[in-house]
Amino acid sequence: MEAQNIPPQATAPPSEDAVSTGVIRRPPIPFDLPVTGGFTNGRQLILTGTPRMNAETFCINFCSDRETFFHFNVRFAASSEKKNVIVRNSTKNGKWLTEERQASTFPFITGGTFDITIEADADFFKVSVNGAHLMIFNYRDDPKMIDRISIDGDLTLQQAQLI
Repeated sequence: MEAQNIPPQATAPPSEDAVSTGVIRRPPIPFDLPVTGGFTNGRQLILTGTPRMNAETFCINFCSDRETFFHFNVRFAASSEKKNVIVRNSTKNGKWLTEERQASTFPFITGGTFDITIEADADFFKVSVNGAHLMIFNYRDDPKMIDRISIDGDLTLQQAQLI
């Protein structure tokens, strides 16, 4: 049996129509989602994704041109970490600040589909996975300056939605 030529995933950014109507299906990785008006109180990012079977890491970054406001980095035991960990951080003047690593659970498994919601609260990002609260990350700078969300790493996204 001959191998079939399967076209690669589209690499174009989402259209304005796709962003304004809500759900973006099967976006390519890496993926940048534009954010208009900042990521402020009540806004939500909702993702459905599946880490690859051999996944080492994937990350979700809330950014501006110069800063990363929230770096959410899932690292599997196969990575250099040698254990499952979720690293959170941000930058100030282009330099990484103090990492946060503690978490009560690690809800991600390679090959297992997850739903993650990251919500802007008055003072922090609130993260839930599969409907269960996972953690918060206190703002270290003004989330009104966030103008894009970047997703990269060893995963497939089934859908992304910015509310």
